[in-house]
Amino acid sequence: MKDSEFLRVIEEVCLTLKLTRPCITQVLTFYRRFQASETHSYKIEIVIVACIYLTCKINEQIRKIRDILNIAYIVTTFYKKRNKELAEKDPENFKDKITYVALDHIKAEITKDKEGNDIVEEGISDWFIINNVPSFSLEKYNSLRDEVLEAEQHLLRILNYDLENRFEAYYQLLFKVLESQDFPSEISEKALAVYNDSFFLSELSDIKEDWRVLFSIYFIYGLVPTLSSDYHHLKDFEKKLTEKLKDDQQCRQAFEKFSSAILDYYDEIEKLP
Repeated sequence: MKDSEFLRVIEEVCLTLKLTRPCITQVLTFYRRFQASETHSYKIEIVIVACIYLTCKINEQIRKIRDILNIAYIVTTFYKKRNKELAEKDPENFKDKITYVALDHIKAEITKDKEGNDIVEEGISDWFIINNVPSFSLEKYNSLRDEVLEAEQHLLRILNYDLENRFEAYYQLLFKVLESQDFPSEISEKALAVYNDSFFLSELSDIKEDWRVLFSIYFIYGLVPTLSSDYHHLKDFEKKLTEKLKDDQQCRQAFEKFSSAILDYYDEIEKLP
């Protein structure tokens, strides 16, 4: 399973817990830092729960360990099961591809209410959770809780106890730029989607955060060639961005790397069966 796949699964857990987008981004970053550490031997579900639990405490969006454990086990178990079933049916089609289709299959099952109607909110339906809660014994739960708390301490050491959530500021920067330039809503949504998706790509982890904000917006210009002609007030903004990329070689190279990675990512998703 590719790293970007599991990050999508983690996002689904976070959405079900109704965490804010900056919190979700911080969870994904903590997860990457944890997985990059060669000094741990925790199960993947324990790592996910520890990252979410610590992030919730940092951002004062408190969630119980039991709730995080239940949802994490529900999503990861169903994902692995469905991913395995689909891979066995068509191994060649799944080879070396991002298999988000497995998550799509799961979402078709987990986004129903008790009458079988589709629900529109993000995450998993309460009805599905209630009917699929893991049957942990008290002894098993206590053991898992202790593992999560131990993993949380390990994560704190990896982070060197630097707990500031800088993503809140950069999301605010993105919204501020989009609002100040009076971007049309459909363009703002696309820029936000690109910004969010960029965090699923490990090759972009070294991109400066303020550049990531600008790149996400500028990337949309490449997708919508008529943007500045349709919205004349954006011409000056586009000119400044273009000059920035022209005059700053390091920034230009970073943007080329950003654009290439995002395009490849979207191209892979479009090829899914």
